[in-house]
Amino acid sequence: MWFGCSASPADDPTSETQTQLNEKDEKVKALASTIAEMERERDTTQEENKKLGLETKALQEKVDVFVEQGQQKDKDIEHDKRLAEEKRVSEQETNASDRLQAIEGAVAAAKEALSAEHAKHMQQYTSDKETEYQSEKEGLLKQIEALRSIVHDGQADGTTDTGDGNRELDTQIQELQTELVSKDEKIAKLLAQSKTLTTKLVTQARLEKALNAEIAALNERSTHFDSTAQHNSVNGALENGEANQQQAMAEETQRRFDEAQQTLAQKIEEIETLTATNKSLVAERDVFAGKVSSLESERIQLKSDSDKWKSEKSASEAELSAIGQERDTLKQDTEQERDTLQQEIAKEKDDHAKALEELVREKDSVTEELAGKVSELESEQARFKQDSDRWESEKSTLETEIRAVVQERDSLKQDTEHERDTLKQAIEQERDTLQRDMAKEKDDHAKALEELVRERDAMKESHTTLETQIEGTAKTLERAKRIEEKVGQLESDREKLETEVYNKTTELYELTTEVRGLRVQCAGMDALKTELAQAKQRVSRLTTEVQEKSELYDSSHAQLSSVKETLHARVREVEEQATMNLLALEKVEAELADEKANSKRLLREKQEATSLLKATKSTVEIEKKSLADVKKELADMSEAHASALKSKLQLTEQVEARNAEIDALVREKQVQENDYMEKLNALRTSTSDERQKMVEEHSKLLQEMDRSRKAISDDLADARSEYAVLQTERDGLVERVRVLEAEAATTAAVVEENCAAIAQAKADAERAQDAYESEVAVLSQKVDDSQRRIAELRATHEVECVCVVRLDWLLVTFVMLFDLFERTQLPIDLYAGVTGSQREG
Repeated sequence: MWFGCSASPADDPTSETQTQLNEKDEKVKALASTIAEMERERDTTQEENKKLGLETKALQEKVDVFVEQGQQKDKDIEHDKRLAEEKRVSEQETNASDRLQAIEGAVAAAKEALSAEHAKHMQQYTSDKETEYQSEKEGLLKQIEALRSIVHDGQADGTTDTGDGNRELDTQIQELQTELVSKDEKIAKLLAQSKTLTTKLVTQARLEKALNAEIAALNERSTHFDSTAQHNSVNGALENGEANQQQAMAEETQRRFDEAQQTLAQKIEEIETLTATNKSLVAERDVFAGKVSSLESERIQLKSDSDKWKSEKSASEAELSAIGQERDTLKQDTEQERDTLQQEIAKEKDDHAKALEELVREKDSVTEELAGKVSELESEQARFKQDSDRWESEKSTLETEIRAVVQERDSLKQDTEHERDTLKQAIEQERDTLQRDMAKEKDDHAKALEELVRERDAMKESHTTLETQIEGTAKTLERAKRIEEKVGQLESDREKLETEVYNKTTELYELTTEVRGLRVQCAGMDALKTELAQAKQRVSRLTTEVQEKSELYDSSHAQLSSVKETLHARVREVEEQATMNLLALEKVEAELADEKANSKRLLREKQEATSLLKATKSTVEIEKKSLADVKKELADMSEAHASALKSKLQLTEQVEARNAEIDALVREKQVQENDYMEKLNALRTSTSDERQKMVEEHSKLLQEMDRSRKAISDDLADARSEYAVLQTERDGLVERVRVLEAEAATTAAVVEENCAAIAQAKADAERAQDAYESEVAVLSQKVDDSQRRIAELRATHEVECVCVVRLDWLLVTFVMLFDLFERTQLPIDLYAGVTGSQREG
């Protein structure tokens, strides 16, 4: 045929088209290798996601173990608190019983000591006084016997000689005075040995009684003796009748009278002296009576102190009974608290059961959502199948068109001669454009590979970091945030893959368009079939990859939801624990108030106050530990807040990157649109059929671009909504952290106030103890002073009693002497009267 020889191979458009097809094949092969590498990376990503799912499961198990450990720790803390409370109550009971026993023992010992001392004192006093009374009685009996013998001798001798009788009477009087003085000395000695005022008064009464009896006996004997002497003197004067003898008797009587007058004057002076002394002694006795009254008032004061001590003892017993009642109240409160805790535990179990039911419902809803997504994927697969069938029909249509073109080739050869140069230039331009696009695509692919490698390294580093940082709720939150970030990255990867799928689809559409244009010029149907089959394979691979990425995204979203639920449950548990800590702090404040009241009531019991302070210190240490745990949880929440801020920044960066990608895509689409517009302008000179086809393809391309723009705007709206949700969650976390910080500050202030109150109570207890000890020392000093004063007053009283007794004896002696003087003066007056009458006669 002339067609085969019409042109050289260099000028043959078929060879050029074949070269372009070979280049397209190489490009398709490169794309296939790229897609295979992307599939391998997808497999690697799936494996890493599986590992991440296993790690998430292990992390969930660790979180569950941590939650169980926290619950067990809370139970142990409550158990320790109850044990400490029971121990404190038992210590209070023991201290109160010990105190009561000590008080009762002290009272019993004091009573026994007082009774023993009183019995000993009374026995000693009784024995001493009996000995003194016996000796005094014997002395008085001896004196009475001596006086009786003197009187009896005087009566016997008085009948013989009156002068001798008078001399003997004077001698007897002098001896009697001497004996009375000696008796005074003996009685003064005996009285000086008496011990108490009561016994001395009894002794004085007995002595006065005995002396009165003796004086009466002496008076009787003196009267009898005087009458006998008078009778003897009268008889002697009458019988003798001698003047000389009477004169001698008168002189002797006058001499004796003068001596008696002198003795009387001396005795009167002595009586005056004794009267003055008696007055001074009476004044001293009045002073002593005042001292005795003061002693009596002190005794009354001591009795009132004893009554006061008894009332204090009764008050202590009342306090002990109050402590017993308080112990019963504490037991009841403990039992009520235990019941309340049991009710709270039951309520918490019900809440857990409800939470499990809620999780089951959520699981069912997630399963339904997954089923819906599966149905959507199936529908999408069916749609892809329809598209594939449509493409097959289009292929058959194209084949028909190609056959028509071959038939019309000869007729169109002359027409295309002129267009060959133009097409050649257009093909060269398109080749350059494709080369540039391929280079750009290679660069983008290399960048994507580097980004994937960096992301894989970042995932490995984050995985290592997560393994080293799994400690507590805060690290769990941080791990969850990183999982969210990974999910976001996976979402971005999915979006990138979707973009790549869209790009590859667009590229496939472009290649198809180019193939359609080239099929008009060449008969290389086998190459076109191969390229179309490869494109279909790529489309199927991309579809499968999109499905896998969607499934991976769904599984990651489900894992993230479970982790979020676990974290929310842990946050609720932390809030409940904070509430329990606040209740415990309020309870501790009430206990501190009770302890302060007890310390005010029981200031004098240092041991009990010390034990109460120790118990309070242990309680405060426990509360300090609880406060440290709360602070630690606040620090963890702060870390979580920091991680949330970090995730927010990362999300903002992702949104910005996404916006940049969207802008890049828009610009790329604009460039593609411009290219297509240029191609359209270039191909306007072609046939009307090709122009119509290009218009249809351009409209389709515009529709695809509109759909892409709509999808991009939808993705952007979803990202913005997710960003708003994350912003709301961040604000909630920030507000929660502020509330917890305020609560922690309040708790710290309350604990500091409690510590200050404890220190103040301890200082008050120590000051009260010092005051109590000083008061005891002052009371002891007062008791010693009182005892010393009583001893001094007793000694003074004994001396005064001796002086009073001596004064009484002096008065008695003076009365006796005056009586004797009067009795002695009577016979002298009678005799003087007789002699005077005789003289007058």
